[in-house]
Order: sequence, then structure tokens, then C-alpha cells
Amino acid sequence: MFDTPPQFQGRIVRRGDADYPLHQYQYATSSYASEGRMEPGAILCPTSIADVQQAVAHAQQRGVAVAVRTGGHQYIGASSTWGDNIQLDLRNSFLDFEWDPQKNQVRAGVSHTIGDLDARLGKLGLFVPHGHCSNVRLGGHIQTGGWGLLARAFGLLCDRVLSFEIITADGRHRVVARDSADPDDRDLFYAVMGGSPGSFGVLTHVTFRPGHDADHPDARGLRYLVPYSPARVRALLDIFAELADSDELARDWDFDIVVLGASQLNLGSRGLDAEMRARHPEHYGKNHHVFLPQTIAVYVQWANTEGRGQPFNPDFFRRVKAATGYGSRAEASESAWARFTDALRWQSMVEAVENQLSLGPSEVGVSYKMPRTMSSLTRTWTYFNAREFELPYVKRVYLTPSRNLTRVGWAQWVTERFDQLVREDNGCKGFLQVQYMGGRHAEFTRKADTATSHSWRDTTICCIIESFYDLSQHPNAREVSLEWARQNDEDALTKGLMDGPDRRSFWGCYGNPNLEAVWPMYYDSRDKYDRLRAIKARFDPGGTFSAHPFGIR
Repeated sequence: MFDTPPQFQGRIVRRGDADYPLHQYQYATSSYASEGRMEPGAILCPTSIADVQQAVAHAQQRGVAVAVRTGGHQYIGASSTWGDNIQLDLRNSFLDFEWDPQKNQVRAGVSHTIGDLDARLGKLGLFVPHGHCSNVRLGGHIQTGGWGLLARAFGLLCDRVLSFEIITADGRHRVVARDSADPDDRDLFYAVMGGSPGSFGVLTHVTFRPGHDADHPDARGLRYLVPYSPARVRALLDIFAELADSDELARDWDFDIVVLGASQLNLGSRGLDAEMRARHPEHYGKNHHVFLPQTIAVYVQWANTEGRGQPFNPDFFRRVKAATGYGSRAEASESAWARFTDALRWQSMVEAVENQLSLGPSEVGVSYKMPRTMSSLTRTWTYFNAREFELPYVKRVYLTPSRNLTRVGWAQWVTERFDQLVREDNGCKGFLQVQYMGGRHAEFTRKADTATSHSWRDTTICCIIESFYDLSQHPNAREVSLEWARQNDEDALTKGLMDGPDRRSFWGCYGNPNLEAVWPMYYDSRDKYDRLRAIKARFDPGGTFSAHPFGIR
């Protein structure tokens, strides 16, 4: 039985307590619970920095390790642990938010969800690049880079970090600056920003430099939904392949699609995730969207990075709309009569209606014909559900530096593999997300520096292709998902369809949870990995934060 640390003020949930399964639950639970890696001996919910220090000291005295959870969205459950080890649950611990306009800095606690942080920044006319999922929390998100839809125009969220606050294994509360004169601090900054979350200590606060709406007065966005079809997916993927091959798209443009291969409505399912959403939303996460049908969501952004007076050319917006037959020809018509007759077309009516509707906090459709603030656009690109589907999953995230995707038939391969999964009555629901990251003008590539250890900044395409499976609908759904993913791996990685070795990121990991065995998939050089291990040995010599094998040890 876990004994209470002296002077610890927060809540402690022990294995065997009635509400232990609720606090134990996280994004990966229904997919990986059977593997026994998410069963901490006790879950501690700190209320302060002093509580964290008490918990770390107590763990060392008892000879157990500490796992750190902020949102618990880690794909294979690495923000949890097992045995006698403890988990620090920071979901409600650090919700500070301070804006210093003189220094142009925001200091925020790591417990903010991305959705809530975005809303607070937006009220001040500020924004930051961040990921797609609103329920992800700042602590884990920023340590895994903060990949998201603004990456080409503004880089990653970690690129904005000026300093962070962390409790290390010796109990010190450190403020670690990017440009510190202390080489130990610079090493720790490098390690925490990209060296596997939670491996080096307990992050509590982050200070970053935001962007300002006023600096991008003519920013534009396009968002629309169309029914799923393989032809539409293929047409959009052809654009991605051409962009990756050409390398010339201006920095202002970001482009992303999300494909739901089935309705989100889970009629008849009694799975754990559906039960948690219905009965325990405080642990499941916030859901805002209506249940979407089988659909394609398209997102395009022009960021007006040069500010007032920068010429705006809508041709790329038009190209993406034309690929799926969305909208009308009205914008190109010369006469009032032509515009009126075009407006009567069914597709024009759909576009007009969509641009007046919202799904929770975000709009269904966004037209590029009028400028939008960047803070409103970042909110529009955000997905306001806790999960893609309320089901367990088999996930893959393929990162490629390829500039030969058109030649190798990548677009056709992705289209066919996804459609093969979703057209069968197999209990599987497919999810596909593709984002263009590359080009010689992209800030995602240009902002890569030696201050952080994030790898694969030469990525051109990020392709997420996943199967969520429902055993209540088909008894072999999990096996179908696993075999589908295995074939995807073989095609993508051994037949040259991604044109490079297996590359993964900490936010999109899968497979073997032993980082020592798979480090080349997450780090771009042995020198980098060895440097991170040396930093780990210096700041955590006893392995206090080695509570899971998927981490620097």
C-alpha cells in the first residue's frame, strides 16, 4: 500500500480504490490495457510545485519511479506506468496564465488544454502554432514538438518556447532558458524539448513568445466538408504529392486534410471509451462536435506572413476546391447574371449554408474571400472532440522527406489502402490525416536549430493512417486492423512508397515500447541519442523518471 508523502496536499488514488479505474483511464487504455503498462501503484494529483517536490522525494525514498501525465494522450500509454511506480496526474495542477505585453511573453501552466489555451490567447489577439486536438494538454504537447496546421508558416510550438520550469530528480525547481549562459541549462533545454516527455523531470510551466493577429491583417482560410469518396481523396492526395515534389510553395500556405472513413456515431457499441464519454466526461475529455458522417474535411491557410500590403493570390484555394468539386464558378464569373445563376447551383448553396454553421466552437465552413484573424483560424483548425472514434485503435504515422511521391504512385496507394479498410463490413473505422510540412520556404524546416532535439525537420509529408476497431460489430476487427497496418508498413517502408527509412515522432509513436530498441526511428543520429542519454545520466542518475521503457534511460 502506497503511504502518503508528508505534507502532500493533493489527492492520492491507490490501486484498489473504487475510483482508481477512472483516474487510470487515458487515451490509450482501451487499446493497450491488456498489456499491463498502465497500472500505477498510486496516482498522485499535485496542487503545487511543493506537492511535486514532495512526491518526487517520496518516490526516491521508496525506490520507485515516477511517470508524468498532463493530458494522457500518448498513443501507447507511456505517460503511465505499472508495479509500485507512481503516476503524477497534472491535469488540474498548473493552470496559471500570465501575459506580459512589455516583454511580449506568455507564461502558462502545463495543465491547459490546447483548446482552452487557444481561447485565452485569442481574447488578447494572440496565437501560437499548435496541434489539431483540443484535449491535448500543453505539457506533453510542447515536449513532443507541438506539430500542427501552422507548421509551414510559423514552425512548431516548441520553436516559440523561451524557457520552461521543471522539477528535476534532485528536487530543484529550475527555470531553464533557451539562451541560458549555463551549459547545463542549455543541455536540459535541448533534452526536454524533444528527448521523450517525462524522462528528465516534471515540467510545470512554459514561457513562450506568441504571434499577433495585428501582424497578419489579411490572413485567409478555407475549410469545407465533402462526402467521402476515393476519387475525392485521390484528387487531394495528388496535390500533396505535387507539392512535396516541387519544393516551391510559399511559406504562407498550410494544407491539411482529415478523412473519416465511417460515421462517428457508434450505435450499439458498449466499449470503454463510449462509456467514459457518456458517464465520466471529466476523465474522458470534452466533446463539442455533433457526430459527423463519413466525410472529408479540408483545411487551407494563407498566413499573410509579410503583413500589410502583401499581395494575395487565391489560386491555391481555388485549386483545392476544384479538386473535390466544392463550391461554384461564381468567383470567376464576370457578370451579375452569371453570379446569380451560379448561386442557384446545389454546390453553391451547400457552400453558402456551411459558412453560416458551427460545430461547437469551430465553424463548419470558412471562406477565403474575407480576411480572418490568425487566432480565429487556429481555433477553426482545431478538432473539438476527445477522440476520433470511441474505439480502440491501431495507429500509424508515416513521416517522409520524399520528393518523388508522384513518380512512385503514393497518392493512389494511400487512397486504395484506406478505401480497402473502410468499404468492408469488418468492424473497422478508418481515419486518415495528411499534412504538407515541407518546401524550402517552410518555417517548419528553417526554424530547426541546435537548441532542441526534435528530429525529422526535413519532413515533406506527414501521413496518419489508422484503424479503430469495434469488436461488438465484428469479432475479428482487431486482427483485421493489425493485418491492414502490417501490409501498410510493408508497402510504405519496403516498397519505396514513402521513399525513406521508418521515421516516427513521440506524439505519433506505435509498436515496440522499448525506446532503446527502436531509437533510430525517433532520432536522426546516434550522436543525438547518446547525447540525450548522457544528459539523462547527469540529471536523473537514479532513474527516478524511468517509469516506462518508452523513454530515455
